[in-house]
Amino acid sequence: MLSRKLQLLFILIVFQYTGYTQALYSAAFAKSVLTKTLESLSALHAVSYDCNRETRYYDDNYTDNRSFNFYMEKDAGNDLGIRFKAALPNKTYIFNGKEEIVLEEDKKLRETSTIKNSSELYNNSYLFHSMFMLQKMLTLVIRKDSFIRDIQDTMINGTVFYQISIEAKNAYFGIVTAIIEPILDQNLVFGRPYILIIDKKTFLPYQFISKYSRPGNDKDYIKITYSSIKKNPKLLQQEYWQNKFYSKSYAIKKKEEEKVTIKEGAKLPGFILPYYLPGKSGKLHSTSFSGKITLLDFWFKSCGPCMESMPHLNDLHQMFAKENFQLLSVNVEDGVSDLKFFYKKLQPNYPMLYNGKKYFYQQLGFDGCPTAILIDAKGTILHIWEGFDQKDMELKIKAALDLK
Repeated sequence: MLSRKLQLLFILIVFQYTGYTQALYSAAFAKSVLTKTLESLSALHAVSYDCNRETRYYDDNYTDNRSFNFYMEKDAGNDLGIRFKAALPNKTYIFNGKEEIVLEEDKKLRETSTIKNSSELYNNSYLFHSMFMLQKMLTLVIRKDSFIRDIQDTMINGTVFYQISIEAKNAYFGIVTAIIEPILDQNLVFGRPYILIIDKKTFLPYQFISKYSRPGNDKDYIKITYSSIKKNPKLLQQEYWQNKFYSKSYAIKKKEEEKVTIKEGAKLPGFILPYYLPGKSGKLHSTSFSGKITLLDFWFKSCGPCMESMPHLNDLHQMFAKENFQLLSVNVEDGVSDLKFFYKKLQPNYPMLYNGKKYFYQQLGFDGCPTAILIDAKGTILHIWEGFDQKDMELKIKAALDLK
């Protein structure tokens, strides 16, 4: 009989011959590969690469694909430790350690804002899934043995890479803070498995996949591919980081007049918005709900917190179905096809309105979602929520209805 080692070698040869390689390794080996990858990233005083980010959220009917060139170099002069530039076809974003500079290439306009500390870059989309973020992430993953770390070989376009699966239950990785543990519903089983695909020669990332798994759905993902990687390229000249360098070619973009956000105690302006029902279309006038306690919930599909809150709206409406109460959801930017998708998915027992941004939302001065407004029977705003808080909404609605 063949020895165990020869059996494994035979299996590996068969996989290679058929065009797919899947050699399994130990957890210790996974840790050593991650350590070498971290060392490779840490050794870079600068790096340039093309980044392609593909996003697919099936449950939210959301697809996005974008590409840009990313350049980053170390900078001891700010608390983030780097400065970077992202170049898109019609836009260039620059962080010089103290400022954000946004250049609109087609209109030759520029915007500048001061950054006091790295926490203000918490949601920076260019840093998200960057090699900088991976470096911070790997530092933590290597140090903590509580992380699940599985490694195997995978073949992509004829080349064999290391594929390492990383997971921390009910947690995910952020940009500035290495790991974030979200506040979750106790009944929600949440998973954020990551897959890091590593070049066997350079030990640099080739691909990074962030998955989002929930009960009944483990298909959603963000996939980032790093290509045309240049290790330690020649550093950019200092003038390219300075705001004044762009003053001759880019005019200052005029700031929009700051809108006044509507306040509690004010009268809600009237509105007429289209609504969606299967096989039926029409418009709904705000006067249709005069005399009722009304809750308006504003949302759009690429808003993560909106998607988390929407399944709870039916419960909220049903709770007060026998009372003088009406819930309305107002989509601020998506089209009828999206309303059709979410109506089928959620089966709402309340009207779903759309075109809200153009004809209503902007008048109120809001700039984020989910946002909700509670209105009394005379159209006066009783409460405004920036974010979804079902328990507080229940209490405020009960008080408005004078329920014990």
